[in-house]
Amino acid sequence: ASHISEPTRRAALGLLLPRLVAGLNGTGRCTLAVDECNTIHLRLQDSQLHADAWAGARGVTGVEAHQVPVLVAEVGPDLLAADLALSRLQAHIDGRSTAATVASQAGLDLSWALALLSELALLGY
Repeated sequence: ASHISEPTRRAALGLLLPRLVAGLNGTGRCTLAVDECNTIHLRLQDSQLHADAWAGARGVTGVEAHQVPVLVAEVGPDLLAADLALSRLQAHIDGRSTAATVASQAGLDLSWALALLSELALLGY
């Protein structure tokens, strides 16, 4: 909120708007690093069509409860710091436990965990 109310910071926010528009128009989601301490994550609710098209093009489907998630790349600390549920979930991905087990160990609702795991797969993790 201070980025809009403080005149000195408002100009910097204006420089981010073209990236915001491009991201939301392109994939229906956008992450903007406002400064060294603040990041804005936006996603359009009706972007499911964009996400499905992008996932289909990459050969990624939704993760199911019986599947075993395996991380093929390290999830960066910035992403983990931005999402507490993802941080809790990632700590239990061991390459042996099913998605349902990982969700239970992390103390997350199964549907929420499956959505997070599907998002990780879509992003290439």
